[in-house]
Amino acid sequence: MLVNLEIIRQLDAKIRRKATGNPQDLANSLGISRRHVFRYLEYLRDDCGLLVEYDKDRESYFYANSNNFFLIKLGKD
Repeated sequence: MLVNLEIIRQLDAKIRRKATGNPQDLANSLGISRRHVFRYLEYLRDDCGLLVEYDKDRESYFYANSNNFFLIKLGKD
């Protein structure tokens, strides 16, 4: 899957804050379709090995394992 690193960075930040909202809200905030939200989540789970789950009560995605480490550095050194 070809990914947009800026979307991954924003998605990761929202997940860390447990402030994603439901899938449609997340799609709207990232400027992508709901279907693409699920593809990006699949990328984080399958390609990056991150444990991303959804809390129905909080209506937010979160990292199930607090030991997850994911770093994206954008820009020039």
